[in-house]
Amino acid sequence: TTLSIKPIAITQRENGVIASNEEVPPPTELTIEGPELVEFKSGEEHLIRGRIRVPIVNSTFHSYGILVKDLGQVQDVPRSQTGDDTRIAVRYVTQYLLRCDITIQGGRAEALSQLQVDSVELVEENGLAKLVSHVFNPTDSPMSFQTRCQIFDPQGGGNNPPFFVAMPIREGNEAPEKYDIKILAKTRLRLQEFIPHPLSSGNKEVAFEFFDGRNRGGGTRVPLTVNSEEFPAQNRNLVPLADGITAEPGQLEFSMERGGNRISPLKLTNNTEKPVTLTLQALDETGLAAELLRVRPEKVTLLPGREKNILLMLSPTQEFSEHRYVRVLAEQDSMPEHSGAPVLVGLIARSGGEAVLVPGEMEWDPTGRLPAIVLPVKNVGKRHTPLNGSLTVTSVDGASMTLAAGYGRWILPGGEDQLRFRFRTIPPNGQYNIRITLDLGPEKDPVVIDRSVEFVFDSSDVSED
Repeated sequence: TTLSIKPIAITQRENGVIASNEEVPPPTELTIEGPELVEFKSGEEHLIRGRIRVPIVNSTFHSYGILVKDLGQVQDVPRSQTGDDTRIAVRYVTQYLLRCDITIQGGRAEALSQLQVDSVELVEENGLAKLVSHVFNPTDSPMSFQTRCQIFDPQGGGNNPPFFVAMPIREGNEAPEKYDIKILAKTRLRLQEFIPHPLSSGNKEVAFEFFDGRNRGGGTRVPLTVNSEEFPAQNRNLVPLADGITAEPGQLEFSMERGGNRISPLKLTNNTEKPVTLTLQALDETGLAAELLRVRPEKVTLLPGREKNILLMLSPTQEFSEHRYVRVLAEQDSMPEHSGAPVLVGLIARSGGEAVLVPGEMEWDPTGRLPAIVLPVKNVGKRHTPLNGSLTVTSVDGASMTLAAGYGRWILPGGEDQLRFRFRTIPPNGQYNIRITLDLGPEKDPVVIDRSVEFVFDSSDVSED
């Protein structure tokens, strides 16, 4: 076969993928020794040699491309026995883009200060909030760096912990390689990551910090509006227990049943820049001290940026015949009132009954950033259950899409809630079959609702047959 080996210009897509670009001239800094076309016989090896002239610019990273193209062979097609001279020949071409990346040791990171944050928003994914931002490199030089973000409340309050963002192409990698960013000149990249802490609604600011190794190269702040209701799973397992203090998990279940859990750690994290002393208290449904649950220790001091585990445990001397529900709250010494959300603890008796979900009538709700089909749900049983719902919309021609809601948050006995199945894309007007499934846990039959509906979105309504 014949190989074509030549320098090639490279371009970068928004998700971080680097591809060849034959529409622009190749880089002059890279030259390949030897002919461009090489006859490559079976069993042979070929060593590519070349020279690179490193530009004298203020950059710590350069990248060049070499395109190796296997020109293939034309597959001979025998003449037709009917005498027809028309033939088709197929040539299969395989090509490889080889990258030559150069890191400049001891380089300065001042150029990072020229990076621009074009946009930032929160996108819901599986009920969680993902920060999605776009960063533009306006310079003529590529850059290699990492980006650390932190969400601030301009009105004050505790700081949220910082986190790194990554290119989509590296989301499957492990840290720290996951957060290594390489951006070419005049390129716009999408950088994203799930928010690792609870979210509260309001006007916030996102601080972006760009750095190369230990050298900070610049940063900026961008406004961000947060509506925490758009991310129903965000605060379920990570609760803002007090100002700047988070507790994980946000829901715990203890059980008197055989093999049931009776003790569990609760992780507290201080996201502020000062020591915080907390007094923890377990309250029952009436707001009185819950003697069924013990908190050890009841008072704890957390240093800035540090974590500490406390223990929650069932009292060994107390018996109960009905399921009970306890809320663990915290008071700060400097703020003698409960300022955060509680950790919800379910205490399950040996035979206290089960959850019974009764769904209401679904409705179409066009309000909010995403329109939704809303299903009211009531628990008329004697035990809590996690709300996990799925909705499948199927058109008459068989095309379908599945939406999720609930994401495991509890609905307590006698409680009411609603599942919001939100549509990112609106289906075309027409007739559809809808199936809603409410998962009640292992070894329990789900609640299934089937409906035939007609979508008429020009009137923002759903009419049921």
